[in-house]
Amino acid sequence: MERGLQALAREGLRAVPGDALRLEYPVALGRDGKLLVGYVDLLAARDGGLVVIDFKTDAAPAGEVARSHPDYVEQLRAYAAILVELGLAPEGKVRCGLLFTADGGVRWV
Repeated sequence: MERGLQALAREGLRAVPGDALRLEYPVALGRDGKLLVGYVDLLAARDGGLVVIDFKTDAAPAGEVARSHPDYVEQLRAYAAILVELGLAPEGKVRCGLLFTADGGVRWV
């Protein structure tokens, strides 16, 4: 837990939840006759866009996270696409990261 909080502090994302920072933020969107639903672990408004952080308790990857954890990367990209499609952020203004609590590092995707 402490490593996770330190990582958030380093990234300027450790704050009291409120209008600019939400925890377990629900997202849902109907697409192609299906309902896409998820919960963003941490959603923060920053610099005219959004930051999405997903917490992971797995062992941290030694290399490129897209190679070691492609499903997690795809999950974040889906969240970003949903947020843009809902009009909550402009295209290209959603920054996504995986925070691995095992080492307290954020892997930006």
